[in-house]
Amino acid sequence: MADPEIPRADERFAPLPRYPALEGRIFLTTYPRIDTRSLFDPNMRTTGRIQIPFDQFMIVPFRFQQFEMIETISLNSRKAYWNNERERNVSLQRPENQYIAWQNRLISMISSKANRPHVQNLQTLFLALGIDSTRFTPTQSDILYAAYFSEANPAGSFRESITPIKRYAYDLLRYYQKMDDTTDRERIDGILPSILWFAGIFGEEDSAEIVSRLIRTESEAATLPSSQIHQNIFGNNAINTLSSRREGELLDTAVRLSGMPSVIEPSASQTSVGTKILPAPLLNNH
Repeated sequence: MADPEIPRADERFAPLPRYPALEGRIFLTTYPRIDTRSLFDPNMRTTGRIQIPFDQFMIVPFRFQQFEMIETISLNSRKAYWNNERERNVSLQRPENQYIAWQNRLISMISSKANRPHVQNLQTLFLALGIDSTRFTPTQSDILYAAYFSEANPAGSFRESITPIKRYAYDLLRYYQKMDDTTDRERIDGILPSILWFAGIFGEEDSAEIVSRLIRTESEAATLPSSQIHQNIFGNNAINTLSSRREGELLDTAVRLSGMPSVIEPSASQTSVGTKILPAPLLNNH
């Protein structure tokens, strides 16, 4: 029986509205044969501008999808975060101090009573990673860091060989499953606000929301017929139809963060531990 002090997620968090233009474009950036830059050309906002050949009976399996653009968005968001933090606190010029600051913020966010519904929603993920969210210590944060920010190992398992956000998506798709071992798309959609909250480790708010919306589309691609995925992205010209100002803002963020100079290998004196940009802290409660 659930802890009665923990509110149900649907009593605390409104579902994320559907943004077909953003979610369709983000999903298509993972396709190896598509010019991903064209998906975020700010001029391509009008009906009929994006014309991408797409075989509705051929969904690229998750294993072969490429997450380079979404990883670049994350890297640049995290770089901007730590640049701002160093300007406000000179002690963070030292990488080891940055890591301690990240640990402390992470412990505070996961231990916060306000965030307990998020933590409860993600218990399946935490347990699978070997994380005790009820006693979240620096050791637990080290486990989390290793799970998503250890260097990819091409010679290792599939999970060990992929990039951070693809690992996050992969974990959610395989740990949140139905009895028949298929991804539980409805459950993932129901806890999407919590998936967004935890995605704060991959960047600040806009970046985290872009990541969470990609994961929603990935869960659909893993479970729905390919013809339905085609309809969701291209039906009624959805990919070219912005549904709100917020969707336009997120597209603008994707354009800005994916177009910055590469920061995949920053110097250790800037924003990194070793050769990696540190994760961002989790988001404030939504």
